[in-house]
Amino acid sequence: QRRLHERSAARARVAARPASGEPEILYHAAMSLVRMEEIADTQGLVRVVLDSPKVNAMGSQVLAQLAIGLEGLAANDKVRGVVLAGEGSCFSAGLDLKEVVALEGDDLIEFIACLERVLLAAFAFPKPIATSVRGHAIAGGLVLALATDHVALGDGEYRVGLTELA
Repeated sequence: QRRLHERSAARARVAARPASGEPEILYHAAMSLVRMEEIADTQGLVRVVLDSPKVNAMGSQVLAQLAIGLEGLAANDKVRGVVLAGEGSCFSAGLDLKEVVALEGDDLIEFIACLERVLLAAFAFPKPIATSVRGHAIAGGLVLALATDHVALGDGEYRVGLTELA
């Protein structure tokens, strides 16, 4: 599992810059679970979409792709702002608990470090960043949304909340 995460992160890093070295607005070549698309007629606004099967749970691959994508967009002078969103009926149900409970030792430490990297990338994003919530935002999904400058809640019936564990 660790090797899979490292390969995914390496592919995303390679995709972060085109071969010419010139910055581009979109960083998406190796990103299959996080989609980045320029918002039409906005001159520099990018939508970053969590597109992981079912509930957009954040496993190591999603976190790696999201961290690399946000860091690349932050460094890109053509990007003026970002809207974070989730595909489907759920913004994000939080961390992929099936993956987390299987992690031990260094793998768990690496996972937590990647989560921290994503939250810091969103919280310290140097340009305006907002989250569009149009579905459930539970636990880590809500934490990610709250790390951005603005959160817009869409119409509909869904849950938004943090579970407190002691």
